[in-house]
Amino acid sequence: MFRALIMVTVCCLPLAAEELSDPMRPWDAAPQATVGATTKQQFRLTAILYSQDRRVAIVNGRTVGEGDRVHGAYVRKINRRSLVIEADGSAFRLALPQAATGIRHRSER
Repeated sequence: MFRALIMVTVCCLPLAAEELSDPMRPWDAAPQATVGATTKQQFRLTAILYSQDRRVAIVNGRTVGEGDRVHGAYVRKINRRSLVIEADGSAFRLALPQAATGIRHRSER
């Protein structure tokens, strides 16, 4: 009985191994899907670092700069509170949520 249990366990191990992902593979190495019908809802802008020397944004959990690609779309320009993405020949603007900026305008005081 013990021998049969070990055999079943050993035979089932390869099945469980197929579900595991390679922990050494970089996050950026995932294959990029084709853009197809790109919509604004496919992108989530969570942060922008804007300075004279550097402009970086976090889109869909990935750090991108001007000229980079994210999910097949081209990051055209990064502004203080938004960025412009170009996909499928059309450009659209992603803005930070008001609470995420931490900046109050004079009209809000």
